[in-house]
Amino acid sequence: MARSTMSHTVSLPTAEDLSALTMGRFVRWVQGAAGVTRCGAHLKADGVHVTSPSAINGNVVGVQIGAGKAMVESGGIIAAGQEVASDAQGRAVAATVYAGEVTLGKALEAVGAAGREFTLLYYGCGGGPLD
Repeated sequence: MARSTMSHTVSLPTAEDLSALTMGRFVRWVQGAAGVTRCGAHLKADGVHVTSPSAINGNVVGVQIGAGKAMVESGGIIAAGQEVASDAQGRAVAATVYAGEVTLGKALEAVGAAGREFTLLYYGCGGGPLD
């Protein structure tokens, strides 16, 4: 299955070693380090990591930045149709009404456990805060 559809993928430098980072995790741009790093809990993501660790070329990774379907890794149970946020490892978790939390997309299928890959309707760079 394609890693992403109806989106835009770019190659970006990394701010840390992402060779062990699983595809489908949220990443964010770190201005001071001039590169991407894994996204932290409840934070805005600038994209979805779409490069196989074996395909990482030096310190450059593929990042889906555009809105569309994306294959992401779950950090726990997520219901179909539920909005998601990032956990501390950059995995998708069920979004909650948490002050300042940023929703990054909507699950297009149910996920029963952490570490599972699933289809997400990714909102694109930045996502949006919960009401």
